[in-house]
Amino acid sequence: MFVRLWMTKEPKVLAPTATVAEALRVMTAGNFRRLPVVQGRRLLGLVTEGQLQSLGAAVLEDAVSEHMLKEPVTAYPYMPLEEAVMLLQEHKVGGLPVIYHDHLVGMLTVTDVFRAMTTILAGGEEAVRVTFDMDDDEKAIGRVAELCEKYEIEVLSFVSHLRGVDRGKRMVGIRARGGQIENFVEGLWKNKFRVLQVLVPKEEGADTSAMHSEPAPLPKDQLSLRAQMKDQPDPMIVVGRLVGDCGLELVRFQCASKKDDPSQRVIVLEAKGVGVEDFVAKLEAQGAKCFQVKLSCSATEPVPQP
Repeated sequence: MFVRLWMTKEPKVLAPTATVAEALRVMTAGNFRRLPVVQGRRLLGLVTEGQLQSLGAAVLEDAVSEHMLKEPVTAYPYMPLEEAVMLLQEHKVGGLPVIYHDHLVGMLTVTDVFRAMTTILAGGEEAVRVTFDMDDDEKAIGRVAELCEKYEIEVLSFVSHLRGVDRGKRMVGIRARGGQIENFVEGLWKNKFRVLQVLVPKEEGADTSAMHSEPAPLPKDQLSLRAQMKDQPDPMIVVGRLVGDCGLELVRFQCASKKDDPSQRVIVLEAKGVGVEDFVAKLEAQGAKCFQVKLSCSATEPVPQP
C-alpha cells in the first residue's frame, strides 16, 4: 500500500504572507490541525493549530513564515504506508506533507491512516472477516490458499502479523466474500488452524427470528441448540475446539452479545455427526447454559430440553 492511495490530495494551504490570525481562522473553519505553507507548489514549511495558539495574541498579525516549522518531516507518494506510519510515530506528529519533485502533492494525516486501516480490515457490508492463528511458515499460507480455492472464496484482503505472546504463531485476518464461507471456516479447523473470530455482516432485511425461535425437526445424528455463555472472549474458539474433539461437522453458527449485558454471549448452532450428545455435555462443562436443545441421535428420538 502506497501513501498516494490514502493521502488527502490538493490539501488546503497557506501563503507565507498569510497572518497567524488568518491561519487560525482557516483552521477553525475547515477543522484543520495543521496546514502546509507553500510558495506556488513548493513546500516552505508547516504550521499547526496548537503551535500558533501557544504564541498568544501578540503575534496574530505576524506572517506565518515567521513562525512555521521550516523543515517538517515529509513523505513521498510511493512510500509504503507502514513506513509513513512509523515516521508519524517516531516524530510524534499527526500529519506529513507528501512531496514529489519538490512539489506538495498531498497530506497524510492520522485520520487518513485510520481510514486506510478500517477499509482494509473492516468486514464491510458484503464481506466476511475471518481471524485465525497459524504456524509461521510458508506451507501454512499455502494451505490457506488451497482452502480459498477449494471453497471458491474471493479474498478481498489478507493481513497477518506475528503474535508477541506466541512465538512461531502468526495471526491472520482475511476479508472475503462469496463461496462457501462456513465450509472454509470448518476447513481451517480441520487443518489445525485456530479460528479466533468470524464476523458475518447482517444482510439488509434479513430474517433474524431464528435467533429466538424453536429449532425445526432434525434428521438423525444432528443437533440444534441455543446457548448462553458468560465471560468467553469468543465462543467460536470454544465451539470450534469441541466440534473437532467430537468429530462433528458445524452446519451453522451465530453469535451475538446481549444488549443489557455484553459479557453474556448468545449462540445458535447446528451440527451433525455421531458425537452430538457428547458435544452438548462438553459445552455445558465449559460453563454454557444450553436451552432449546434438540438432539436427533441414531439410538434415540429427538429429545427437547428446557
